[in-house]
Amino acid sequence: MNRFNKFIIAGEGVIYRKKAGLQGYYARVVRLSAKEFVSSFVASTLQEGPDCHPVITRSLDAGKTWAVEGPVDRQRPARFPPTETGFISKDSDGSLMCLGARWKVNPASPDDSLINPTTVGMKENAVVSRRSRDGGRTWTEGRTIPKQLDCPFEVPTGMVALDDGTNMMSFGTWKKWDGSLPHGHSVRMVKSKDHCRTFWKLITIFHDTTDNLGFWEGRVVQAGGNRLLATCWAHDWKTDEDLLNHYAVSYDRGETWTEPKESMAEGQTGWPLWLGNDTFLFVYNHRRPPVGVKAQIVKLDGEKWVTLFDDMVWSPQSKAVGTISKGNYPVTSFQFGQPSAMSLDGNRIMVVYWCVVDKRAGINYTIIAI
Repeated sequence: MNRFNKFIIAGEGVIYRKKAGLQGYYARVVRLSAKEFVSSFVASTLQEGPDCHPVITRSLDAGKTWAVEGPVDRQRPARFPPTETGFISKDSDGSLMCLGARWKVNPASPDDSLINPTTVGMKENAVVSRRSRDGGRTWTEGRTIPKQLDCPFEVPTGMVALDDGTNMMSFGTWKKWDGSLPHGHSVRMVKSKDHCRTFWKLITIFHDTTDNLGFWEGRVVQAGGNRLLATCWAHDWKTDEDLLNHYAVSYDRGETWTEPKESMAEGQTGWPLWLGNDTFLFVYNHRRPPVGVKAQIVKLDGEKWVTLFDDMVWSPQSKAVGTISKGNYPVTSFQFGQPSAMSLDGNRIMVVYWCVVDKRAGINYTIIAI
């Protein structure tokens, strides 16, 4: 039985940050061997700007030093390339996948925002996946995954590979550009049995049919056998305030889910990492005082979220609070975000996040020891 009840900060480092040129956001790290790590991040002049595109960087010394290898899409056109995000993950066959969203750029108005500042609606987009069979050095051409719902998709994370070879793609439904919300701010998922060539069965994880609650940034982790845990950012549109992070549990590999419940984390974007048995690490953005990236050690007592330990992982230079609200999408003023976690040797875990340091956004990591 695991008896994790605290963590300490055991190290920190930088994956990417430049004094000029492209900034870095929305990172993921995949471990290929004891020493070789691969990271993807979204590079752009400004956060969620029209020149967004996923870039690969690599470490051959277990994260101590990193070298940028270039964009995932090496054929990216010089004039009016599409705006793209991308998040890498490892498939059950050892290959790497990169999943993201793509927006067309209008040549007549190439600097248009992805989000309507009046309605907080999103430009129409497509879901794009790529695959690498050489550790992220080369990638297949982007393939569009058909969308089963008529609305923009929030694609906040990579594919999840289960131990039986099934892949799962989770995504959020977003407002259209005009502000209409045909499917709510919900978190859904689809499955694939053929390594993401085809997907089937639209499954709902988080959805309030009254649309009083909005759910974003859904993430799913396998937690032994048939059990999955999903977490998300939750917002109450009546009070226009963030709620506690919500979670749901599946006992049949994602076919059905329990009703959403409130966790004990006052966060926004989060990432669950299974530690074994009924124990998890949940890393999350905390944009209320004290502002920073935090983490909880959590035990699921049946379906009850029990926080065993909660502490700061990283604290930013700017302590500004922030959230998405009605008619306001201040994400581009955020100072940090999208933490994720990857297990290392023993009880060490690498927590990766983007953050602004000296007015430049880049990718940092903190090593915690449990």
